[in-house]
Amino acid sequence: MSVPVSELSAAVTSGDAGAVRAVLERHPHLKATLDAPMPGGSFDQQALLIAAGRGNRDVIDALLDAGADITVRSRWWARGFGVLDVAD
Repeated sequence: MSVPVSELSAAVTSGDAGAVRAVLERHPHLKATLDAPMPGGSFDQQALLIAAGRGNRDVIDALLDAGADITVRSRWWARGFGVLDVAD
């Protein structure tokens, strides 16, 4: 995993929206990868799904502002899930 990807992953998982924005500002090419599974994420989750699962609105907003797709679904083999899914 590259250093910029590691920095983004750490910022997302730690819930630090300021760090998410800073990493994406320093490495704008990462914006094109926001809808890809985040290395180390469970069930092939993308950054937005990780942030949503943790209920971190500030990180969610930072990722959406950077171009993350709110309709993205995980690529888990058993059944993908997304931010907009509603639990029964």
